[in-house]
Amino acid sequence: MTGTNYSVKQHHGIDELQQLKPHWLQLSSVCISSAFYHDWYWYAALIENLTRNLTFISIWHVEQLVAVLPVDASMPGQVSIAHCDHTDICDLILHRDHCNADVRHLLLLALNTVRPDWRVFEVRKTPETGAMMALFKGFAWPIDFDADKHSCYFGEPDSSPVCQVPKKLIKNIGRQSRALQRDMGLASIIDTDLETFLKLESQSWKADLHNDVAANRRTVGFYEQLERTYRAENRLHLKALVVGNQTIAVQFGLLSGSSLYLLKIAYHPDFQKYAPGNQMLLSLLEQPEAPSSLTRISLTTGPIWAERWHPHVTPLYNITLFNPTFTGRMSYVKTQIKHRLRPIKQKFLRSAHVSL
Repeated sequence: MTGTNYSVKQHHGIDELQQLKPHWLQLSSVCISSAFYHDWYWYAALIENLTRNLTFISIWHVEQLVAVLPVDASMPGQVSIAHCDHTDICDLILHRDHCNADVRHLLLLALNTVRPDWRVFEVRKTPETGAMMALFKGFAWPIDFDADKHSCYFGEPDSSPVCQVPKKLIKNIGRQSRALQRDMGLASIIDTDLETFLKLESQSWKADLHNDVAANRRTVGFYEQLERTYRAENRLHLKALVVGNQTIAVQFGLLSGSSLYLLKIAYHPDFQKYAPGNQMLLSLLEQPEAPSSLTRISLTTGPIWAERWHPHVTPLYNITLFNPTFTGRMSYVKTQIKHRLRPIKQKFLRSAHVSL
């Protein structure tokens, strides 16, 4: 493949995104590490509800779409892949057969047209197995790979998701399940709707931090669109654990290929002693829902409470690419100095905490 086989375009707003939809849907099925955050539907909900200042850079090989880079260029001197509080992971959408220098070159040229004064290109929380890592690892420009947290998941093609869970934890959850049945009656897991999910989450501890979905109208609109579009595609996971007429836990997730991504888990605080969220998660791991090809259940992020479940983890990185201009290289030097000083700062904070 030569550079002359490729071309680049830019797209703005939902109308132009609609024109890109059939090509994007084909690309997302063959892209590197395909996941929900590569979906056309995900970005459509994002730009219609949460962030409208996005430019979609597309790379074409003859008439085939082979890459999409959704960027936010609203900050002076900076370009970043679209990110907000509800996109915990992000990545370039890149065809697995077109991860090459020609595509990378065109993407960088496009950044110059989107934001001519850019010094840094930032990608927050992108997976180690993703397209950004594959395309830019070892690249000659100044670049920083800063390890962030990780994404937890259960299951592999050759093993059931529940195989990883410690038997002691399974036993404890079983005891809590029996206690719930003894005190409140038989619990069951049913399909539910977004209204039920929002109501329960607003009663949970998240509401005290104003971190529940219902606290922000635009966020509600985002999840309403996700529910509507993913339900129509038969890719929505919206379940409730109920006892009698009482909903005590909910899960909101999206299906992508052979994986289910849980985006939200909430439970009613009055039932905390029964660990209803744990009961729902264990039930899901023991009996994954249709389709039968489902092999992986992801928690999307890496919450601290998940450690005792012994999940697999995918490391996440913050990638910063620096423009090889004077200002870009100076930004790179400042970043490296901050990294060098970080252990000293952490050591100082630890010692100060001990002295208190």
